[in-house]
Amino acid sequence: MEQGPISADFFGANAKTVALPEYCAKLAAARGVHFLDAGKHIASSPVDGVHFDPAGHLALAQAVAARIKNL
Repeated sequence: MEQGPISADFFGANAKTVALPEYCAKLAAARGVHFLDAGKHIASSPVDGVHFDPAGHLALAQAVAARIKNL
């Protein structure tokens, strides 16, 4: 869902963003590199609908750290 006061500036971006992880995962697999779908761990802040809030940054950092530990 597009939200926030500047979401109109990014018309259609949400649909593209939802589709992007699948393409990135396939490309990573084809190249033999690791991929982390950040969208499974964080979402854009409702303040502007684009950036992440402090809790989101922390959640992403924790997800990346956990993924690295499992490599």
